[in-house]
Amino acid sequence: MGKLPAYHIRRPRLTDRLVGANVGVVLGGGGYGKSLLAAESCDVLGVATVLTALEPSGVPAGVLPLRLRSAAARVGLSDLAARMEQAAAAGPAGVMDAMLEALAGQPAVVVVDEIQNAEPDAVSLLTRMAGQRRAVFPSAPPTC
Repeated sequence: MGKLPAYHIRRPRLTDRLVGANVGVVLGGGGYGKSLLAAESCDVLGVATVLTALEPSGVPAGVLPLRLRSAAARVGLSDLAARMEQAAAAGPAGVMDAMLEALAGQPAVVVVDEIQNAEPDAVSLLTRMAGQRRAVFPSAPPTC
C-alpha cells in the first residue's frame, strides 16, 4: 500500500485483530483512518497489497475484477493477475473465484477502498467473495 506517514501512530489493538483474521471488514466514517489501518496491517504482515479505490461515479460488478486484476499486476503479483485474466470468460464471479484460489497459498491483503461507491451487483460480488474466503479459511472477521 504506500509507506505510512511519519506522524502515524500505530494501533496494535486493531492491527492484531486484522492480522489474525482471514477476512476483515473495517467500517467507519470518512477520515477515521481505515486506509491507514489497512496500510499498517500490510506493513505489520510484510505482504503484497492488492488495493483498489472505487470512484464516486459507481463501479459495477463487471469492472471490479478488472480493477483487482490490474492492482495485482501493479504490485508484482503477475501469476495472480494471469489467473484472473484466464478466468474472464467465467464472468465476474468466476474471476473473483480464481483470485481466491490463487491467493489460497499466498499471503496477501486485498483492500477495496471507498466501497460505498460500489453498485449493488458489485457489493453482492464482494459479499460473496468474503463469504467464500471465510468458508475456505474459517476465521471470525475482526470488528474494528
